[in-house]
Amino acid sequence: MVVLVVVVVVVVVVVVVVVVVVVVVVVVVVVVVVVVVVVVVVVVVVAAVVVVVVVIQDQGLQNKYFVRKILQTETDSKCRI
Repeated sequence: MVVLVVVVVVVVVVVVVVVVVVVVVVVVVVVVVVVVVVVVVVVVVVAAVVVVVVVIQDQGLQNKYFVRKILQTETDSKCRI
């Protein structure tokens, strides 16, 4: 009878340990997945911001080019008021 009780206790302890290990592994996997998703989102947002900044700078350079071109164009000397 005592041997049976000891065997049952050992089996219960082993099952509890296995369940705890499985739960810990699942939690670690979930945390890793969340961290990876957050990193991917941050990388995508940073890339989008960089693209917007580059487009804005390019537009500004084009505007400056056309302003300089207009200001450097000689006026037609044949114009009369």
